[in-house]
Amino acid sequence: SLEVNEEKEVSLTVNTFDLQKCIDNVGLYKLTNLFIILENDIEISKYIRNFKKIKGNVTLAIKDIAYLSIEDANKFRDRLKVEFINVLESPEKLSTNSQVQCYSVEDYIKIRQNFEEIVEKISSHSDDFEKFYELYNYFKNEINFSEYEKNIQDVFVNKECSYNFYSFAMASCLKYMGYEVKVISGEIAGEKDLFWNQVKINEECYNFDL
Repeated sequence: SLEVNEEKEVSLTVNTFDLQKCIDNVGLYKLTNLFIILENDIEISKYIRNFKKIKGNVTLAIKDIAYLSIEDANKFRDRLKVEFINVLESPEKLSTNSQVQCYSVEDYIKIRQNFEEIVEKISSHSDDFEKFYELYNYFKNEINFSEYEKNIQDVFVNKECSYNFYSFAMASCLKYMGYEVKVISGEIAGEKDLFWNQVKINEECYNFDL
């Protein structure tokens, strides 16, 4: 979407599926702000040279922490002066400065480092069921439950998690490990706004919750 405010500042929000089309057809030098929503795992760093044409800010938003490596986060900070990275699991709101799910690049790197340490330990197993079961037990035994709303930084750095964020954090780990996984929301026994996961293992789909 393209927006022009009263100060004639031009802002464009684009997802990764339309990114190449945007570069080919939009005069990037005219943009004041570019919001990029990473919705899948792509080689985003190859676009950095194009983004340097933008006279204003480039802001990254990722649908999942599994989609942006530490290396690419450093490249965006060093080459494009990106200061903040939005993580859109919840709430899905873009911001150019620190909010609930908007982190400085430095904080994002700490989150991602802890995230990678967890999945790299578990990925040493060869059997998909064993890997899944160990990850499940890690979250069950090592991440402390909190009744207060938490975020991705709390989960992977502070080891605290509110009820619904277990599903988002588990999904991120499983995607990174190569599983096909979804976050499902619904109502169970009259209780609304519940979240759980559905993962495919050996061509079979399994629903699970913590």
